[in-house]
Amino acid sequence: MTGKSHQRSRSTWEGVSTRDFSHISIPKIDEVIRKRLDWQGRKLDLPAGRYNTAIPSGGVADIMTYLLWSSGARDAFEGHSAFSGKDGKKTRVAEVLSNVKMNLFSDSNYPGLESMPFVAATSSGPMSSVFDNGQSVPRINWLTEGSLTSLVQTRASSVETSLPYTPFGENLVMEVPGAQGSLDELVQAMPDGVLLTTLWYIRQVDPSTLLLTGLTRDGVYRVKDGEVIGAVNNFRWNESPIELISRISSVGSTEITQPREWADDVDRVAMPPVIFENFNMSTVSQAN
Repeated sequence: MTGKSHQRSRSTWEGVSTRDFSHISIPKIDEVIRKRLDWQGRKLDLPAGRYNTAIPSGGVADIMTYLLWSSGARDAFEGHSAFSGKDGKKTRVAEVLSNVKMNLFSDSNYPGLESMPFVAATSSGPMSSVFDNGQSVPRINWLTEGSLTSLVQTRASSVETSLPYTPFGENLVMEVPGAQGSLDELVQAMPDGVLLTTLWYIRQVDPSTLLLTGLTRDGVYRVKDGEVIGAVNNFRWNESPIELISRISSVGSTEITQPREWADDVDRVAMPPVIFENFNMSTVSQAN
């Protein structure tokens, strides 16, 4: 839901995932939107740079979804992706990618995100095959305690790479054992940084590093001593999901969430809010 001020000089967005609207609280969504519009009553200029940045679970979903979409085993094995190995290794499987003990997985039985427990591909490509249709899809661990565990495989690519058959899942979950707290609680513990509420117009710049670029939209806020002190200008940002997960400062509780950029393609994700260190706001953007 997008909320705007009467003069349309302020704009913010809040999204909530649901299957049947039974647990949706419109008053709660309205409260969040009004609070963020109030924050925008004070405008601050902030130059481009690297800032500790709090991102809500929906924004984290947009980032981690692109990581999964780019984790095809065949591309990595052939040296075409950010998951290709070095020093004689074909892939980065077993390499530690995150500075926290994060788990990233797909599980068709995850409560609230249940999905088909078998492959139902409509076309064949590097990450799927119609010849795998009907094969079971168990829980697939993509990262385990921060280490890359699996890449997306067809049965044919698993033979080629000599790695286990790990088909693409219909949902995606990120968890950090012991992590607790809401986005608001993470922000309250920030000494200095930025709250970035949504990511927009995400595009890939360099497949060899999985460098992405995009814009901020509908609310970027300055945080000082645990309080939002005003809204700042929009930015173009440049970051790689692989680099970002190596610079995690704080993690909250995992929740079923709603991405924004990939909402048309992704509807089964559970992510925590995260504070990333030194998020690269590369240039100031005039986008509104």
